[in-house]
Amino acid sequence: MKPKFIIFLLVLAALSIHCLSAANFSVTIQVVDDSSLPVENAVISNITRENGKSSRQEFKTGKDGKVHIKNSSDIPWVGCRINKEGYYESSNPIHFIKKNKILNQWELKDDQIVVTLRKILNPTKMYAQQIKPLKIPVYEKKIGFDLLKGDWVKPYGVGLSKDFIFIFKRLYKKGQSVHDPSSINMDMTFNNKLDGIVEYKCPENFNVSNFVWPYEVENLEFKASLMKFKSYNLEGVHQRKSNIIPEDQVTLNKGYIFRVRTMVDSNGKIVAAKYGKIQGDFQLYSSGYIKFTYYYNPTGNKSLEFNLSKNLFNWSQEDYERTTILKP
Repeated sequence: MKPKFIIFLLVLAALSIHCLSAANFSVTIQVVDDSSLPVENAVISNITRENGKSSRQEFKTGKDGKVHIKNSSDIPWVGCRINKEGYYESSNPIHFIKKNKILNQWELKDDQIVVTLRKILNPTKMYAQQIKPLKIPVYEKKIGFDLLKGDWVKPYGVGLSKDFIFIFKRLYKKGQSVHDPSSINMDMTFNNKLDGIVEYKCPENFNVSNFVWPYEVENLEFKASLMKFKSYNLEGVHQRKSNIIPEDQVTLNKGYIFRVRTMVDSNGKIVAAKYGKIQGDFQLYSSGYIKFTYYYNPTGNKSLEFNLSKNLFNWSQEDYERTTILKP
């Protein structure tokens, strides 16, 4: 082997080792509450990887809610979890922009990061589940869905109350089989005049929290209907147009808030109602199924905080998958 080629290989190996080696980083994290006040004694767990091995360090915030972290990492991000008793956990991975090879240091967009830790106020018992893909029993007709039973209303299921009312439609193009529609549409309405639904996107400073919702329902303009659709190519596989967030892109910081079983007095003022939330989006499948995750508060208060230990659905071990993605 020629000496010049050997030198080239040695240089290449040295550069590879350098690129994979750990680099230092320095960052200040300030933890604040919902009112932007500093949170003292919050525990920040910093998870890094160095030499291919993960390590964890813990820090506590001071009176100003701040902690300064110096560490090193092989990869261009580190995990960061923030906890304190009486608050919902926040998880805020720190992503580095690039590595300064001369200084052997990771560079950040901002070396001071503010994280909101939200207080636990009123966790409430609810009926909560991820609906398994549920067969759509009929098209072009109204179908009721009972949130308390978690099923279609009779005769299509065991439900009794039409909390959600769906009409599903399928369109076909010439040459398509009954199993491969060109599009599937969902029109959703409600049983009572002031029932409704409203889209929700959490504020940016809440999106790293385990609880991304308003504490209670207030000052929302509910809409009386919701329409969802998907269109497909001739094979009924690849999505072409849709107003549904793709299942692999669904995040926990988007969803819907709903009001059902609304009762009014003689003046049209609401005297009673039930509230809840949809986590993510409704998913429609060309094979004729629907899936969504919902939380239904039957208590009559307006709380959207779900108590994970008080799910009113008593699922068996086989139905564990219905609850694994549930959040407060």
